[in-house]
Amino acid sequence: MDSESKVRFPATSRKYWCSSQRLLQARQYIGLSVEEAARNLEIEKYKLLDLETSSREVEEEMLVKFANLYHRPLDWLTENYRVKDTSNNLVVSPVPDFTSNDQGEFLEFIQVMESKASKVKQSEQLRELSSKYVEQNSIEALHYELNTYDSSIRTGRVSIFDLLSRLGVGIILRPLTDILGILLRLERSAGLLLSVNQSKDLLRVASAYALSTLMFATKRDDSVNSRAWYKFVAEDLQESYGKKIYKLALDLLLPECLLAELQKRQKWNDSDMVDPIKMYQASLRLGTNYVTTVHAFERMGCFSNADYHKLLNIKLLDIKRTILADFDHTNLDNIDVWCLSDDREEFAIQAKKDDLFLLKLKEKGSAGYAWDFAALEREGFEVLEDDTEIVDWDRVGTPSIRKVIAKLPALESGEFLLEESCPFPREISRSNIMKIHCELATEPKEGIVRNFFL
Repeated sequence: MDSESKVRFPATSRKYWCSSQRLLQARQYIGLSVEEAARNLEIEKYKLLDLETSSREVEEEMLVKFANLYHRPLDWLTENYRVKDTSNNLVVSPVPDFTSNDQGEFLEFIQVMESKASKVKQSEQLRELSSKYVEQNSIEALHYELNTYDSSIRTGRVSIFDLLSRLGVGIILRPLTDILGILLRLERSAGLLLSVNQSKDLLRVASAYALSTLMFATKRDDSVNSRAWYKFVAEDLQESYGKKIYKLALDLLLPECLLAELQKRQKWNDSDMVDPIKMYQASLRLGTNYVTTVHAFERMGCFSNADYHKLLNIKLLDIKRTILADFDHTNLDNIDVWCLSDDREEFAIQAKKDDLFLLKLKEKGSAGYAWDFAALEREGFEVLEDDTEIVDWDRVGTPSIRKVIAKLPALESGEFLLEESCPFPREISRSNIMKIHCELATEPKEGIVRNFFL
């Protein structure tokens, strides 16, 4: 936290009765462990646990430290806080179409964001970027301005959470019941409340949609004191296709330059994108859900309108079953299936625990060469199926296809090497090497997003 955003320590120190229940609630809300909070507060862990167990008097200086770390008003921590009537500027309560749980989450979110906004004001960069995009209609210029172009091309995905954070938009993940998220606009600042119960790829799409909404709202409204909130559900992100806000969201998250780079590295042309398996594999590498990826490639004009609707009508579960063919797996809903070949995979694979990997590699078995999958098992992979397919039975000496299905029960980030070599002595022995670069996909957790996933 920078110095401008902090509550200043008082000249004289007094003691206040501090609520243990609210200290615990505030820490858990932003997702800090006891160890992390104690380290930031510069106190012993047992002292913090003691304060969270029983209410007592604390020095005003310590109370200020809690307020700065947890983004809460001082009087709220002392149980003197009352929700202010802001109905003239923002509809706070009641919220007619929210469940009681979501209403409570929304009101607490407002409190945290208002406390933060009272200390830190968002820069004018958002307004300037919005103007540039509308005037130039160039998403690449926008990404260059935000310094996200090079990193997106390098990693294969836009760091949307980091982008929002650098624009001064606070993000909190909480267990919402019926909604995907809420975007809150305050005086020259904004916050985004997202449901931790949703998948990471959908949260990335929702974040891009929220930023797009914020940019258009900033462009449209010149009043720096305006307040508003925007609620959206998962269906909104699909049904709003064709609208300006959704188009900008697609541009922000899946710019055409990134899609073209993916096609180049995977050696896919436009006709390949009508294949639902390749479209699914594209979504995995881009870090978005399948439907949004179809929308993005349709926007590029990669296929006809008929093919577009055909791709949208295919169920993701059926695509996974097609990839695995006869391999029986009972729970495919919560895992992904990555297709890898001996072509170079330049983007890092961000897989989850228990994701499946289908490797289909050309193997010159008739010449004595074989892929060493024992090395893969030594790296921690569990080989579930190992089979060989003959490409052409009528020709002697043609390469076969080695088909292996594996998973990483305890995935660790790192590079894994596969080698195709011949164990017999030869005058000239050539080996093929396949490199797999895996990164552990961090799952969403409750609390303030601190750039722990892209």
